[in-house]
Amino acid sequence: MIDISEEQINLHSPYKVSRIAENSFVFVTDYDILFNVGFTSDYMLMEEGAYQLFIMNEEGKPSPNDPKVKDTVASIIKDFLNSEPAVVIYICDTADNRQAIRNRLFVRWFKEYGNEDYIFKNEQVRIDDIDYFGSIIMHKSHPVHEEIEAKFHEFVTNLPTKLS
Repeated sequence: MIDISEEQINLHSPYKVSRIAENSFVFVTDYDILFNVGFTSDYMLMEEGAYQLFIMNEEGKPSPNDPKVKDTVASIIKDFLNSEPAVVIYICDTADNRQAIRNRLFVRWFKEYGNEDYIFKNEQVRIDDIDYFGSIIMHKSHPVHEEIEAKFHEFVTNLPTKLS
């Protein structure tokens, strides 16, 4: 796992972020909503160096549009990507059929926050009448970014045949 600096995150985060596990952090919003944000190793694209991002509203409370949440999550992701050449994978949860909304929000967050230092790819695939959305983020300086982008696209394109 990558060692993320809680102190570094808090230098740029509007909300106070606390570590609860190796690569898992929590913060509470002004609206008293507890978020858990973190990374787990993922082997879909690569044998090592890829991590799935999770962003969870721990109590499922309705969350108003709060730009400080985006800024806090962005601080966590930025520190993670600055730690070493890594790929962040984000797959929208489909459990409540709100994956399209989550995807639009995540894409908007990245467009508002992202800069020329990062590569962001977003893909959609429909399987059995369910739309799945996924994204990857990495530094443009990642040593094999073109290869990873191609693998991500290939993975998404071939996913329906792998699941049937």
